[in-house]
Amino acid sequence: MDIRQLQYFMLVSEHGGFSAAATSSGVGQPAISRQIKLLEEEVGTPLFLRHGRGIVLTGAGRRLLDHARAIVDRMERAKADLAEINNTMAGEIVLGLPASIGSTLTAPLLKRFMSGFPLVKLSVVEGLSGHLHEWLLRGDVDLAVVYLPRVSSELFSETLSSDQIYLVGSPETGVHADTIDFEDVLGLPLILTSQLHALRREVDLLAKKRARQINVKCEVDSILSIKDLVAEGYGYALLPLRLVRPELDSGRLHSVRIVNPELTRNLLLAMSPRTKDTPLTRAVRKEIKAIVADGAN
Repeated sequence: MDIRQLQYFMLVSEHGGFSAAATSSGVGQPAISRQIKLLEEEVGTPLFLRHGRGIVLTGAGRRLLDHARAIVDRMERAKADLAEINNTMAGEIVLGLPASIGSTLTAPLLKRFMSGFPLVKLSVVEGLSGHLHEWLLRGDVDLAVVYLPRVSSELFSETLSSDQIYLVGSPETGVHADTIDFEDVLGLPLILTSQLHALRREVDLLAKKRARQINVKCEVDSILSIKDLVAEGYGYALLPLRLVRPELDSGRLHSVRIVNPELTRNLLLAMSPRTKDTPLTRAVRKEIKAIVADGAN
């Protein structure tokens, strides 16, 4: 029994099949099947029951899974502790980012790690808030920067920043005032993201509490497309200023502060409940916080 066999065994268990485990890990299915067979021969009992719809763990498999998780966790902790002693970070972190800020965060973060942590493999994936939240809970990503209306009790998270949401429109056809009531915003032709975005879900909830319908002209999950449509006068958007600062400075877009109530969205740094708190994860979190702080100044 070796650590590789245990890792393959955990992959198959968590993904519910050999094909899914192979796809997730990038390792060929025959290699995984062979290692599982050797593991079953060594422990002297089947670990999985195969049936037409896939596989399930046997009783022995469930008991071994607990041991395997503990063993792999201890080995990861040992590597992390030795890396900390040697002042050399090593390992792999999968980081999830919302597409709306990926362009401003990904490059600076990767540059810092390639220069300061050459033994660390940092993988970055982009997705919508709803997807990132699901990936964190499943352990598909170790850390993620997510926009949520409030801190999630399901995750370890810390607030990076809190952005106020503005009504954004075309300078030619937009609302020209210092402020606008949220109730009045609901009647405007709005170009909004889908409900996979936390902000959209919050707007829907506030409208429902007021027994009001939202005038949704169209749904678009691309911030760039939303800004283009708004600039051409097709409707209004609800966005934080950080996402439209260049367009505001150039006069392409116009913003109005929303009141009664004000809308805010929190930028959170969250860690998967399946990810261990190690020197490496702490280093990544520290770098992310520094980059976000630099961008806010």
